Amino acid sequence: MWLEGKDLRVRTPIDLPLISLLVWILLTIPFSLNPEYSFGEWRKFVAQCLVFYWAVAVIREVSQRQQSEAIRFPFAWLECIRGNTHLPNVFLGVVIGTVLLASFALFDFIERGGNWQDRHIRAIAPGSDYNWLSTYLVLVMPIVVYCGITARSLRGKLLLGGALVLALCAQVASYTRAGWLSSVAQLVSWSLVARQRVFVICFILGIILVSGILIGMGQSGYQTDTLDMWTAETRIHVWKLGVEQIISHPLVGIGYGKNNFQPVLVDSPMGDSPMHLHNTFLMMGVGSGIPAFIFFVWTFICLGREFFSITNRRHWTDSETLRLCLGIVLVGFLCRNLFDYMFAGSLAYLFWILMAYGLESNERL
Repeated sequence: MWLEGKDLRVRTPIDLPLISLLVWILLTIPFSLNPEYSFGEWRKFVAQCLVFYWAVAVIREVSQRQQSEAIRFPFAWLECIRGNTHLPNVFLGVVIGTVLLASFALFDFIERGGNWQDRHIRAIAPGSDYNWLSTYLVLVMPIVVYCGITARSLRGKLLLGGALVLALCAQVASYTRAGWLSSVAQLVSWSLVARQRVFVICFILGIILVSGILIGMGQSGYQTDTLDMWTAETRIHVWKLGVEQIISHPLVGIGYGKNNFQPVLVDSPMGDSPMHLHNTFLMMGVGSGIPAFIFFVWTFICLGREFFSITNRRHWTDSETLRLCLGIVLVGFLCRNLFDYMFAGSLAYLFWILMAYGLESNERL
């Protein structure tokens, strides 16, 4: 683009809070318990943000070329699942990746002796664990649903329905309660935006019924580890310690990065346990102070305003439907990060690419 003399200035609705967050974290690094580590973690966050702006620039460029050229999808046999001409190949990549990952996770789960009686064996992602798998599925399942709804053939809808079933089974087999809760939050957010009151009532009744069944199973000796609340109690304890650190260091924090919280545990009942805050929002506040927490929350409020700005609740445009899908992705990912630090690595890169497409969809569709 630079060689072709194109304008490389990229402007988005989240520029101010996002850049403010990056600058503030950088300014607090000298006050970190481990400045070298904090600077390394900050560089990773900068890389995530650069991926976001890179994705915005690429999507804009591709969109302009599509307006002047007839670009055909390279795999003709997958044309059936394309809902409209604006659906990017990245969505198809997400669908294919979901099928492959869920299939591997379920096969591996069964191969290692996994069962539905308890969660001693849990479905995992290759080279990673159940937390990564669960978070990835939270990110992609709304996209699979969107592609299925907009698919223009019965064969496409069946293929995507099968992909969704695989993803749901893998999510259940991951036995990650935070992932389950995030999926529930996504369903609730959709029902509230779509004003599906009957669905909300049925959903609440379903949760009560499933909870009763699980409690009954626990009393019968099934799913006892799933129902054990020791992880919730541990999280509440470290969150309290995190709030104490924010009160003690409200402006600059103790250092950006989840591992900076480990020394805090030495003089606590947690001892030297390999524990972190298990909350991305608290990690921002503890690591870089209240201003970083505010900038972080502000960034996602701006994203939410873009994705949930639906004017006509009865007749949604293609752009509004797509942005609603990615708004639900946003809700699930943020909910997942309330219980773990999952805003890292390839999960964060995929998240920023999807957010970039969601912001650009308002201009392109």
